[in-house]
Amino acid sequence: MGLHQTEAPATTPRADEIHRGKTQKFYTVLSDLVHGEVIGLAKDRTEASLTGLLNTCLDPRQRAAVKAVCTDMHQPYLNAVSEVLKKAEIVFDKFHVLQHASAALDEVRRQEFFRAGVVMRAYGRGKRWLLLRR
Repeated sequence: MGLHQTEAPATTPRADEIHRGKTQKFYTVLSDLVHGEVIGLAKDRTEASLTGLLNTCLDPRQRAAVKAVCTDMHQPYLNAVSEVLKKAEIVFDKFHVLQHASAALDEVRRQEFFRAGVVMRAYGRGKRWLLLRR
């Protein structure tokens, strides 16, 4: 069955940055998660760059049809998605969620070893990877 004239093509965009070179040089990449295609590229990682990509690379019908956007937790990206795609849900990518969960787990582990006393602290020092592995 073909695409009706009133339906917008399905797009599930992902906003992310890539790091290039030895200096702090970032690019904003807007890609389609379903088709695995790059939709647009901007030379910095600001709110204005993602807003521009969302407005120029997606037509009004596509923007209205977007139900979810995958992005990292970079606040300018969250602001741009909220501004341009008002009805879209923001979904955080797995890498950044796991990174925050790992940091929280490390902090709890540190607090517990500190609370356990000097003997346990000495025993637990340097065992992070052993604890994570098992």
